[in-house]
Amino acid sequence: PYKVEPVQVQERKPKFEPAHLYRIYTEDRTNLPYLVISYFEGYTLIRGQGYWQGMSEQSTIIEIMTDNEWDVLTVARDIKRENKQEAVLVTKQEIETVLV
Repeated sequence: PYKVEPVQVQERKPKFEPAHLYRIYTEDRTNLPYLVISYFEGYTLIRGQGYWQGMSEQSTIIEIMTDNEWDVLTVARDIKRENKQEAVLVTKQEIETVLV
């Protein structure tokens, strides 16, 4: 019978690239995806329970990987205005990413 030997394919080691991860902390509202998608095609919504000034509320963290800080701050301002919030927290973190 015919025997096939496996071919050894040498994978390249993935290379991490620098990136910025922004997080917007806000009250959970149904309009959040509509506000964010007008600026960013890709993002993550993480829903949970948060506390603001000692009061419990449904909250959402919006994670966006981008170098466009201006658009992140614009989205945060839009969320604050549209949802009539006292404040929206934005954080920025330097990270390294790789797609495998």
